[in-house]
Amino acid sequence: MKHIHLFTIAGLAIIASAQSAQALIVDYEYVQSHNFSQETYDKIGKQTWLFTHASVGGNMIGGMNTLHSTTPNTYQLSTQSIPYDRNKIPPDPPPSPPALLTEGKVYEINRGNPGSELKYDFFEATLESGWGNSVDFVMDKLCYIDQGANVINYLQMMEDLDSRYSATFVYTTMPLTNSTDSNNVLRNNYNNAVRAYALDHDKLLYDIADLEAHDASGREITFMNASGIEMQMLSSDWTVDGGHLDPVGRLMMAKAWYAVAASQESGNDPVPEPATMFLMGTGLVGLIAARKRKKC
Repeated sequence: MKHIHLFTIAGLAIIASAQSAQALIVDYEYVQSHNFSQETYDKIGKQTWLFTHASVGGNMIGGMNTLHSTTPNTYQLSTQSIPYDRNKIPPDPPPSPPALLTEGKVYEINRGNPGSELKYDFFEATLESGWGNSVDFVMDKLCYIDQGANVINYLQMMEDLDSRYSATFVYTTMPLTNSTDSNNVLRNNYNNAVRAYALDHDKLLYDIADLEAHDASGREITFMNASGIEMQMLSSDWTVDGGHLDPVGRLMMAKAWYAVAASQESGNDPVPEPATMFLMGTGLVGLIAARKRKKC
């Protein structure tokens, strides 16, 4: 697949100052300041999703499964893995949707970790196989190993596909690591470009990186790059290996996923919620405290 470069990185720096009222970025602040009614969760329970991903995406799916198994009346989305021939990237033939889709289902495809351009090709081929006009939401997520990904190609691909299919496209930021190295700087640069584009072009963005970069107390975890610019990094509250999400982080990210889903339902009754309520709702405060005591 050839991605056409319609705008430049310099252009992205300009559009960052033009915030649109229609854009919606579901980040740490958004999740902490919203709670949703049972009526909204019931509406989410009728949604269908396609999610293509690798290992951190698998962590997110694990969190979704935990929420569903522990509180199924609230967290009604279940997941279903779609198999395909992983020796062929992009897939040939691509994994097509089942003849009958089930409400309340996240259809997830672990496409592994080929290069970022091949991941873009995979997503496009999968949508072309029927998913783009079958499910309500489609979402593709890069991995933290894709720090060299071309953000212009990602944004142009998403814009092009969005114009061709009926599904709602959910943009995502790239996951972070807890490192202060140049690779994490590249991830931040990629994420800032995606945020700027979402603001200027009225897109729905699931800001995975911003969620990862706030610890359990709400403090943003950052470092300074070589030019003295503040950059985000993954909080140790959500990981034990510096890159993947631990069970606590999986729950945190899955709860945010539901905020993304709820944001698209009319009459979702958002109300302010103290920061600790988000964590206590899934028992995260207790889990974090117990884990930290264990480490001491």
